[in-house]
Amino acid sequence: VNVLELEPIKVKIGKEEYTVIRKRKDLPKISEYNTEKEIIIDDDKVEGYFNEKLNYSLVGLKDSKGNIEYYIYNNGKYTKYLEYTFGSTTLQILDKSLSKGFKEANFVYDDDKITAYQEVKMDILKNTYALDDNDIIGNQFYLFYAKNLETGKENIYQYDASEKTVQRYNAEIINMYKKNSDTYYMYLLISLGIIVVLLVIFTVLLITTKKKERKPKRKLKRDFDEE
Repeated sequence: VNVLELEPIKVKIGKEEYTVIRKRKDLPKISEYNTEKEIIIDDDKVEGYFNEKLNYSLVGLKDSKGNIEYYIYNNGKYTKYLEYTFGSTTLQILDKSLSKGFKEANFVYDDDKITAYQEVKMDILKNTYALDDNDIIGNQFYLFYAKNLETGKENIYQYDASEKTVQRYNAEIINMYKKNSDTYYMYLLISLGIIVVLLVIFTVLLITTKKKERKPKRKLKRDFDEE
């Protein structure tokens, strides 16, 4: 019996071309939160997965080097799917940056480099944040956005590279940090403004006083009559 070999499904993401994996047996291991599902791509049936909490359909794509990774498939569009299990918590890491005051800093987990963020020092005089080696050496805590596959909720998570554990991060701390930095900057500007005004007033008074001292005294008319 001759088995008809199906044409490979090619997709292009950016400048890279990928091949869609048709059989589930060829896909990498995935968490129990994803159930098996048959996905239709260009009228072709592909064996993939579905996450009910996140409402994601997942398919496997193989790059030119033979690496296979999961992608979210939605109406012909593909978005890279990053799933990691930290202890008993399984997260989908999102490609979202943190607010002002944090610098991108990668960490390695399961031999993969994961993009995260660390807090950096603030230069109050410039209201900017400066990062040098002293800011991150010894800092073992990383922050990133992720969705919990068990609950389907999105939060900021903190990863402890020393203990290799992860926990939900209180986003109010970030907002408070930004609010405090803005407040300090405002107070600094007000203080500098007051100093400038006082210097101007002092300079004007000093100049006025010197002019009065240098101004010659006028002789009275009676003095001229006596002369």
